[in-house]
Amino acid sequence: MTRRACTEDGWDAKIEAIYDHRALQRSTQRIYRIDGSRRRHRARTTPPSCTLVRVRSRTLPTLTPAARSIVESKISTFWDSHLSFFRSGICYAALEDSNLASICISGFVADRTHVIDIETQQAFQRRGYAYVVGRAFVDECSRTGLAPHWDCMDDNIASIALAEKLGFALDRSYSLYSFSLDRETTTGPATPLREVGLHL
Repeated sequence: MTRRACTEDGWDAKIEAIYDHRALQRSTQRIYRIDGSRRRHRARTTPPSCTLVRVRSRTLPTLTPAARSIVESKISTFWDSHLSFFRSGICYAALEDSNLASICISGFVADRTHVIDIETQQAFQRRGYAYVVGRAFVDECSRTGLAPHWDCMDDNIASIALAEKLGFALDRSYSLYSFSLDRETTTGPATPLREVGLHL
């Protein structure tokens, strides 16, 4: 996936005109920034039987094999090595009876900006665990002078609601375009092997 960003007005029409011969797909992404005035009024809530863990290289081995596997898989999704992650990233896990319910990590770090990635296991969804790990992540960023960053699609209602609950406010939106590079024609359904994404 190759991605290009542009915020200049008029690029939507230009992109659609240039690639009108392809099966161009468009979606809208939202970027959120933390709003300190919103955070001050949010109460801390923790589900019963929830244990919050700040995962570090030295505490990772203390998790159960199943929980550790989830954390390691999540880190490997975004980072080239666990060593690199633990040098720069933040990770919080919410446990219920030693089972990992939800995890929040730095999916990407640029200078002092940390892009948030949260995943809650299906059996524990809609029980407040995502808020617990997200709140801990945002609080640490606040204490240490870091900038948490939230980015999601505009149809992801659950993500938008969680962002606002954590004290984020919409900063701006941009368009995301994608199309297959494996077919020259645009007729019929396709399952592309490669895609190009254009961020506007």
